[in-house]
Amino acid sequence: MNFTLTSDQMSQLSEWMTEHNKTCKFSPSNNRDNPSSPTGAIGGRFTYKFTPTGLGMCVQAECCCGKEVDLTDVEDW
Repeated sequence: MNFTLTSDQMSQLSEWMTEHNKTCKFSPSNNRDNPSSPTGAIGGRFTYKFTPTGLGMCVQAECCCGKEVDLTDVEDW
């Protein structure tokens, strides 16, 4: 099973990340005093959730701070 984001979802995610990075305490630009980050040496700051349903795929992205964005494309259902 493959899970992918559409170009529209990627654009929406990119916009959300840009805005979220301005206030997230784990953003590299906001975390200069504390270089040890809970995201680890190989990343892992964001979790991508794909939930197949009978209608279509629900998609969310979540930052390690707990904030998330719903990327579900209900127009595609």
